[in-house]
Amino acid sequence: MTVKTIAKWDEKNGFLSVLDKVGKEATLPQYLQVDHTSSTPDANGQLRDHFTVLEGLAKHQEFSVKSEANALGPMINYNPSAVLKFLPAKNLLRISDNVVVHVKTDPNHPIPEGNHRILVVDHFHENYYPKAGPYQHSWFPLLELPGTSTEFKKRYLHPGKVSLGCLTVLDHERWTEIYEFLIRRRKDKDYVSMLQVCPPDAEDWCKLFNGKYQITIDGEAYAWGALNLVFSKGADNWLNVVGTSDNHRYTFRGAFALTKDAPVAHSFGPQGGSVMEGRLTDNQPSSHWPRECDLRVGCWELNFQEGLMVPVKIEWKGTIAQGYWNHGAPHKLQLTALELKERPWYNYPWNYPNWNPNPPPLPV
Repeated sequence: MTVKTIAKWDEKNGFLSVLDKVGKEATLPQYLQVDHTSSTPDANGQLRDHFTVLEGLAKHQEFSVKSEANALGPMINYNPSAVLKFLPAKNLLRISDNVVVHVKTDPNHPIPEGNHRILVVDHFHENYYPKAGPYQHSWFPLLELPGTSTEFKKRYLHPGKVSLGCLTVLDHERWTEIYEFLIRRRKDKDYVSMLQVCPPDAEDWCKLFNGKYQITIDGEAYAWGALNLVFSKGADNWLNVVGTSDNHRYTFRGAFALTKDAPVAHSFGPQGGSVMEGRLTDNQPSSHWPRECDLRVGCWELNFQEGLMVPVKIEWKGTIAQGYWNHGAPHKLQLTALELKERPWYNYPWNYPNWNPNPPPLPV
């Protein structure tokens, strides 16, 4: 076996034009590993290099190219594979410490959580984005690791404007940079690097939960206005929460547990909802009513659909633990968001099946 790589290509698109074994025209991407099997003249007496592809979509297929093109070069030293980090909550793709680009995915067909292989460029793809440069026709297929869904097909990392399930790079002028970062990397003879779909951070969850909430107590919606809640990072697994009613009479201060082991929550509420605990204070109390009351509520997402990143309406449901409204506590409490929010993750934040709390380790 004489292993070589494709070392010449059309500068206009990054592909080498070849003939398959029946004489049909085809194209192959840069730096593809091949086995140079022979050099023989064709029917017109022109010498052609014959080879078998060793990796990618065309693996094991036979092709030939004119010998005078000097298209087959010696093996190169590939750069080691890298880990690209996709942040769905921010629609950002981190290529390296210095390269971050805007991307888009289909919220109704999102890339599953976890680690995925970025494969060798498969074939020429039609594309019409001048700013993306000559390599816009080279798309990197994405493949889930073994043992995961079998429905993960025909997804790519590529430049474009729309997504039907692919990871689409919107910063077209950065595509050449991304392409050159990946094309000479190898993990093995089938994939070049890894894509890691990363969970949201505290900032992303705060963005989801921040907003105005209608207060309902024992089924009665209070007319003094909404409660404006502001969340901020408290620690790795909980958030600080402060709030003020529209009429500024009531204030709230508490904490929200993102995970079950957070110190601010002793147990989960009904149906496994994540817990927010705190104290609501009346800044204009009557002499015959307590000034403060403690509350505990669990979080639900109305319109939630498992595995999708569709807009949801946040709702908190729970109890008031001591009697502010009267002494017959506990009372049923409900806080309902007044607007839809785009959720930053596929599943409930307190139900990470794989993260716990970090992404699963990359394969060795």
